[in-house]
Amino acid sequence: MKPNELLLCAVAAVAALIFATQSAATRAGWRATPVAAGLDDPRGLAVAENGAVYVAEGGHGGDVCSPATRCIGTTSQISRIDPKTGSRTAVVTGLFSGGGSVIRLHQ
Repeated sequence: MKPNELLLCAVAAVAALIFATQSAATRAGWRATPVAAGLDDPRGLAVAENGAVYVAEGGHGGDVCSPATRCIGTTSQISRIDPKTGSRTAVVTGLFSGGGSVIRLHQ
């Protein structure tokens, strides 16, 4: 089997697995419900014993930019989400953020 054919078979197998998993989840009655909106580049989460969801937000960089196309700032934070109400509370703010771009689009 040629390398391209092997790659195509692997991609097809993964796609079939994903499709089968999604179908099984649907048959099992799984559903996704958004519990928060407006997060700033969410990166990870943890669920506490009381059901609160803690989200690490990567932030959007800042105003200090380098020629290497990155802007830094302190816009990252950790937020607590109440899944029942969707309310978000910043728990830790002012964390280092290395996002953004020097290229800015103007309207």
